[in-house]
Amino acid sequence: MARMDADLVASKLKTARRATGMSTRRVASLLETYGASVSHATVSAYERAASTPSIETLTALSELYRRSLDWFLSSTPALSGVQYRHIASRVKVADLAAFEASATVWLEAFGRLEAAMGMVTASSAPPRLLDPNASPQEAARKIRVQLGLASRQPVASVFEVLDALQVRSIELAAHENIDGLSAWWGDQRVVVLNVAMPNDRLRFDAAHEMFHLLLGDCDEASGPDGRARHDRAMEAASQFLITDDAVRDAFLGKSMVRLLQFKQTFGVSLAVLVFRGSQLGLINGHESKRLWIEFSKRGWRHREPGHVWADRPRRFEYLLDIARNVRGWNWRKLAETCGVPMSALRDRLSAAIGADEKPLAPESEVNHNERYELRLVR
Repeated sequence: MARMDADLVASKLKTARRATGMSTRRVASLLETYGASVSHATVSAYERAASTPSIETLTALSELYRRSLDWFLSSTPALSGVQYRHIASRVKVADLAAFEASATVWLEAFGRLEAAMGMVTASSAPPRLLDPNASPQEAARKIRVQLGLASRQPVASVFEVLDALQVRSIELAAHENIDGLSAWWGDQRVVVLNVAMPNDRLRFDAAHEMFHLLLGDCDEASGPDGRARHDRAMEAASQFLITDDAVRDAFLGKSMVRLLQFKQTFGVSLAVLVFRGSQLGLINGHESKRLWIEFSKRGWRHREPGHVWADRPRRFEYLLDIARNVRGWNWRKLAETCGVPMSALRDRLSAAIGADEKPLAPESEVNHNERYELRLVR
């Protein structure tokens, strides 16, 4: 195995083990049941690329981690420094592995399409904008100032901010208890979100993951761990989307009608507004408890009233649309470029414009003058 391959395998071994929550000692103790016998120090050495596992040991590790052997041996970068948003303990390791594997496939497709079209935004992420020791309030304030946002001004699109920060974002189908993740993918910072999330929650999840990246939570550097990272990113996301001044305005008169108006203006959930109002002392503990009980009775913990505009990661689909309708690429060329099936690409583009395309004949049978996409011009 070449040195470059050994480094990549080492990174993937570390990522796979961390996803299971197992220590190197636990891995070493379980490997014997998979036909391999190594010490915990050797497992650690594999992850540092100080030693290279045999194909037999790597096979045993792949079975233990529930990852395919091909995943470890492929040249595609692994996600590293993964931070999950709101992940429930009952999510199986296999579900996490499937989500990360799907993310890797689509991130690879995204990168290949950008490169083929000559529209790569950057070869690597820009320097971090925030001090890793910044408070949530400081972090949110700095980003808002850099964007030129006034205190009571809404964030129009979290995903436009991510694009400006050269963070690649995409949404995928996922287990219901996986909201999304932030991570490094090679030298690219990425955010991957669950497509099933409602608009207000997706905006918050995207902002949450953005601050994990900006505050260095996905790096190997030291910093707050576990729950502290989650809480800091959550608070920064909340302060970024709606400032204290705007929250105070929202609670004038303590009217639910007014809260709904602010939800729709700022693109945040009622849950966020109630939580922030309680934090700021705008409602007392009794009022806050009564609201949460009422929310639960009405089923608002899952689906709230009030419309929030669709703010979704759409750069990949935008590139697909440009390739099809401006450059005239057929589906076969797009599939070969991206390395994913034509049907999957058609589905993504169709979903992005909110329309279902009728099934296409095999590419060889299609009249390439016909287009099934919605086009602005002819």
